[in-house]
Amino acid sequence: MGSYNKGTLAGWGIDLRDPTADRRLIEWALSVPDEQYILEGKPRSLARRAFADRLPPELIGEQRRGYQAADWHIGATAALGELAAELDGIERCRPAGAVLDVERLRTLIRDWPDFPADDPRWNQLAITDRYRSMLLRGTAAGHFLRRAARSN
Repeated sequence: MGSYNKGTLAGWGIDLRDPTADRRLIEWALSVPDEQYILEGKPRSLARRAFADRLPPELIGEQRRGYQAADWHIGATAALGELAAELDGIERCRPAGAVLDVERLRTLIRDWPDFPADDPRWNQLAITDRYRSMLLRGTAAGHFLRRAARSN
């Protein structure tokens, strides 16, 4: 990981650090009795109690889960040409083309929404299902199959 982190720092100026990888933190977390995490049947009980005097009550009581890569559509919009080129390679790869509906993925690229980046419609289930899940995951699976088959 050291070389990877140094390369990321050198190439993009991003210093990757993971405070959760600290051995002391891991050992502490493993030493906490399980019931402390869900004390009195309340999920995240340990975190709620630990931060009760440091965070607003709205955050302490928050029930929603975070959304990783919530800005997925920004990068994908910028890479539509690359996605289309990847689909060309996937289509030429017999194993990938056999399991993926490449034409449907192409249609999704053609029908890509032209919403502004901050438009809340990007978070609609129909949009995330179609474009984030179907198109991006399908393309990623096809890319993997193409690489595993050593196909260009």
